[in-house]
Amino acid sequence: MLLSIYYMIKNLFFLSFLTCGIFTWAQNSFPQNIVIDDSYNAPSVSVVTHVDLDNDSRVDILAVDYRKIFWLRNVATQQNSFSPIQTIYTHTSDVLEVKSADLNYDGFKDIVFRTSTGIFMMTGSGNLGTFSAPIQLNSGTFTQFQILDIDSDGFLDIYFQSQSVAGWKKNSGNGTFPNTITIFTTATGGPSVAIFKDLDGDHKLDLVTKSGYYIRWYKNDGTGIFTLKEIVESNAIGEKIEMGDIDSDGDQDILFYNENGNTVQFRWYKNTNALGDFSPMAIISNAPASPNGFAYNVDRHGIKMMDIDLDGKEDIVYRVFWLNNVVWRKNLGNGTFGTDNIITNNAKGSRDFNFADFDNDGKPDVYSLSVIDSKISWYQNLGAGNFGSQKILTYGVNYINSISSGDLDGDGDIDILSTSNADNKMSWYRNTDGLGKFSDPQIVINNSTISPMYAQLLDADNDGDNDFVVKYQYEVNYVTYYRISLFKNDGSGNFTEQIIANDLPKDVVGLAVADIDNDGDSDLIAAYQESSLMKFVNNGSGNFSSPTSFFSIANKYPLSLKTLDMDNDGDFDVLATYNNKEIEWYENTDGLGNFSTNHVVVSQMHYPTDATIADVDGDGDVDVLFVNYFYNEAGWFQNNGNGTYTKKLVPGTVNHSRSIIAYDIDGDGLKDLVTNTFPQPKLRWYKNLGSGNLGTAQLVTNNIGRVRDFSIADYNGDGKLDFAAGSDIGEDGNETNMIAWFETGASYQNKISGKVRFDEDNNGCSPTDTGASMVMVKTQNAQHSYATFTDDLGAYSLVANQSQFATSVSSPLADYTVAPQSQVQSFTTLGETQNADFCLLPNSVFKNLEVSIYPLDVARPGFATAYKIVISNKGSQKVSGQIVYNFNNSKMNFVSATTPPDSQTTGNLYFNYTDLSPFHSKTIEVKFLMNTMPITNIGDVLEFNATAQVPQDISPANNTFVYKQNVVGSYDPNDIQVLEGPQILLSQKDDYLHYVIRFQNTGNYHAERVRVKSILDDQLDWSTLTLESYSHPNKAVITNSNNVEFIFDAIYLPGTHDEPNSHGYIAYKIKPKSNVVVGDVFTNSAEIFFDYNPAIVTNTVNTEIINQVLSTASASITEFKIYPNPTTGWVYIKSPEKIKKITVHNSIGQLVLQNENQSEIDFSHLPKGMYVVTIESGNKVHTSKVIRK
Repeated sequence: MLLSIYYMIKNLFFLSFLTCGIFTWAQNSFPQNIVIDDSYNAPSVSVVTHVDLDNDSRVDILAVDYRKIFWLRNVATQQNSFSPIQTIYTHTSDVLEVKSADLNYDGFKDIVFRTSTGIFMMTGSGNLGTFSAPIQLNSGTFTQFQILDIDSDGFLDIYFQSQSVAGWKKNSGNGTFPNTITIFTTATGGPSVAIFKDLDGDHKLDLVTKSGYYIRWYKNDGTGIFTLKEIVESNAIGEKIEMGDIDSDGDQDILFYNENGNTVQFRWYKNTNALGDFSPMAIISNAPASPNGFAYNVDRHGIKMMDIDLDGKEDIVYRVFWLNNVVWRKNLGNGTFGTDNIITNNAKGSRDFNFADFDNDGKPDVYSLSVIDSKISWYQNLGAGNFGSQKILTYGVNYINSISSGDLDGDGDIDILSTSNADNKMSWYRNTDGLGKFSDPQIVINNSTISPMYAQLLDADNDGDNDFVVKYQYEVNYVTYYRISLFKNDGSGNFTEQIIANDLPKDVVGLAVADIDNDGDSDLIAAYQESSLMKFVNNGSGNFSSPTSFFSIANKYPLSLKTLDMDNDGDFDVLATYNNKEIEWYENTDGLGNFSTNHVVVSQMHYPTDATIADVDGDGDVDVLFVNYFYNEAGWFQNNGNGTYTKKLVPGTVNHSRSIIAYDIDGDGLKDLVTNTFPQPKLRWYKNLGSGNLGTAQLVTNNIGRVRDFSIADYNGDGKLDFAAGSDIGEDGNETNMIAWFETGASYQNKISGKVRFDEDNNGCSPTDTGASMVMVKTQNAQHSYATFTDDLGAYSLVANQSQFATSVSSPLADYTVAPQSQVQSFTTLGETQNADFCLLPNSVFKNLEVSIYPLDVARPGFATAYKIVISNKGSQKVSGQIVYNFNNSKMNFVSATTPPDSQTTGNLYFNYTDLSPFHSKTIEVKFLMNTMPITNIGDVLEFNATAQVPQDISPANNTFVYKQNVVGSYDPNDIQVLEGPQILLSQKDDYLHYVIRFQNTGNYHAERVRVKSILDDQLDWSTLTLESYSHPNKAVITNSNNVEFIFDAIYLPGTHDEPNSHGYIAYKIKPKSNVVVGDVFTNSAEIFFDYNPAIVTNTVNTEIINQVLSTASASITEFKIYPNPTTGWVYIKSPEKIKKITVHNSIGQLVLQNENQSEIDFSHLPKGMYVVTIESGNKVHTSKVIRK
């Protein structure tokens, strides 16, 4: 379901990079980003085993889902251990068993599988996961087969059994099996269990069987001829048997899982002499008994032996279907075992398990197959018998019915929540990188309810994170009831259920959330089947009132329910569609949740499954978009403005549309119509041409099933809304369970992209040459110009419209030749990308190193502050050397650096750098703690010096940078500074001005996107602008030579809850134009946008060109007189100019007094102590200490 509040806000502030004309679908395609689909899912997995299928020395998983044989490749990456499902082969009937081995000895694994008609083999090709067509080895109905060397000839044979015969097929050594040998025949039913072990110490595989109540073993003479040796037990009630060295005496004993009614026991038969003579049964311990009424046609138990804790003794490992577990018991020696150690109790319907060393650490890990929750999982053996948490390898959604989008784990990006009724799951999917990559496994919140539906995200308890409401059903004594619950989020994506409405006899067929009473919290609307529309009022802490009926819907079954502003009055109304031909909306008449008036949009429509709103015709009122499932219609009802509506249909044919959204796909500012249909295109859109006209159907994707729900959000943090869709079945009726999101804006932009390389080997640029970073690339046509900078790899990307553009390197590079100088791109359509690469060829071999210092904080007494040292190689060869950073150690103490100094002395830090490439930079952030007053005082001037002397540098003046900083008492976290200060000499007009823009998210939640905008002074040369350093990855775009934007997409900047990480900055430099003169003033400021909030405007900095000695902007003590000092009350100030401002700070730097345009200030209410008074007068600043006695 759409999150109504989020939807409205995002649409109000939707940003479009370019405005384009009319498009055709053939010119564009939409990137489809799969969140989850059936490639992750095995809903009916029945068989699982392990094998290194690709010969990479890592154990993979091989499994069966109905007719499909698939594998999960062990990729051993940091994020995931296994790949999604990779299908190997789909048979014409159900596959009942599968195994793998190299049977033809060509070095590649082959696959053998069993169906109801026989045993088949597929040979491996050596191409990853590719096998030959199957050939049939045996025809008939078999109950089991195994691959093992029965006749000890070094070749793997195949054992098989049926209800009447057990035998084996001899491998001739090349994967052919011409000979079949019978072990025994029977008229009373074949064995249910067959295990091959050496029972008598002759190194030949003997056979133990369980058939009926009998346990027998057959001796192998070494050639595969078996004779009955002993009937070990004639009253074995149960099906599970295992072989292992129970008493650690070096031979194979028999372990039996006895089940006789409620008497369930682990029993063993001791191999008394290592020759296969077995003692009578001995009881090891009891085992869990089946609950009353538990079905006997399921595989209830499983048992195996393995040395889990690597102590040299084989332990018992078992599973119990109804306990959802896999458990191990430690072998204490002499046939005694310890208590249960839980490996997992979250394998619902535990069907099978086994052991494999998936992480190659020498310890047996465990994997399990569970059939109720349809998953294969594994558990890492951590050592000493301890296991890690469950790692799910197969996961999916079966019959999605709702999706909703929002941040569920508190990291600022948009995650996705889903409900699916066939597997009873409430699940969520983590946006792992903030860019819309959902690579982590599905996180199941709950799968113990029945048919959860209508999940809606909301912050119910106003704690800053997203909770959700959901409806589901449950049974008590075979009677079905319905429930509405709130799942509260702890902020990290962990949820706790709180019931809102319980024991409802009528089904809940719709949920919607909105602040219906305008009290600042989210309330709940619910539709009870053929009963009433109900409202639940939130008290602000997530506790909801008892339901109140506001409209009777007797004999009606709602098909969709949404909270939307239907009448543009600023509050939320309710829109509903019904199965009895109606679309209605219910007016919130007073803005307080009083839905006393209903409005009929249409009274006769067969099956309107969904509806939403948009101003389709641009007349300022709300129209209603709809889909009619059975009558094969999609369209909109035009609001005539007088309470009536006129039906309008989309062009062409629509079949069985289920869901609909209004969404601006092409970025032209008009809401288009997006829906689904079974004939292709399955997911389609209709362009809003304006004035109420819709274009013909255009393709979004055919790779999707029937869409059950849409959601709109910014999944990749680029400031543009995307949309997601969840589908269940496909056109042919087969399941196409999928959640995918679509980035549509990129399809309506042309791009010019390429790479700028540095010809470091003087033979012309090739793909192996180093990319040149921070180089400005410009493209322009007759009307506009756009520019950006290359990234660390030398790559760039620019957006263009339909026109002809000329692209070139814009950075002034006097010592280089750029080839080619310019390239022309011509775009006649949209959605195109054209490439333009450039090569920088040095005119000579030279060195040119440049050093800068940028303040990342203000300097305040007693507070930490940081500085960024930027070392840039502007030369044509790699350089190595040392940076010396000098600071006033009497005023501050060094704390840390992102690159630790190689050495340090009093007031100096020394950093070595090695092989710094041309067009690359090295940055070092150094942090200091300022001393408290009176050592470091407000008004003190701190001096920093960074020096990197390079022999034969062509511009040695750039090897040193001096920065002076005033100590202050308070500051604005969103500001701009010019490091050269308010004045420069005329002789400095050819030098760079260095600017740093700082920003902080002072809100209480992440900012997913930050945009910093600045208009360059027209006396600054935009082509010399150089991006020096920044806090987070961003894209700089310069439009029309003066409009500079630094765009931090997907920054997810924390709020004040994480103050140290809530800051960011940009540092750049730029030169004045060559024709500036004395008296010219360069002005600079910035606008900072956090998400969709209004701009924060920084201070304005001015730098004037003068032709005299620079002013210190301070005044001598003789110009000012402060009296009386010490004082008990008023202090008076005499100044040569009018006083602008007086500020007073205490000894720890806190601002305690302030006034403006006055020459006196009252100290009488301040505690005794020393204070710092700062006086601003004209262009002078004076600081003095005053004693309050």
